[in-house]
Amino acid sequence: SKAEARKSASGDMSMLIVEHAGKRWSTPVNGRVWIGRDADCQIIISHPIVSRQHAWVEPAGDDAVTVGDNGSRNGVLI
Repeated sequence: SKAEARKSASGDMSMLIVEHAGKRWSTPVNGRVWIGRDADCQIIISHPIVSRQHAWVEPAGDDAVTVGDNGSRNGVLI
């Protein structure tokens, strides 16, 4: 798995890009973005080691994001 956050082409918003098992997701980070198996997550990864609401990413200033583990059993790797 691989994840990155970067500014959009216009430079006004960070984009979260996640790659796992040959699939790629991207979504703007304009608030808290949830990653997990649950249908309510913005990025859904259907894998047994991924919790329903596994982790989150949110803006943390002009050029930064914060990544948080939501108490998952398997942790978060960046």
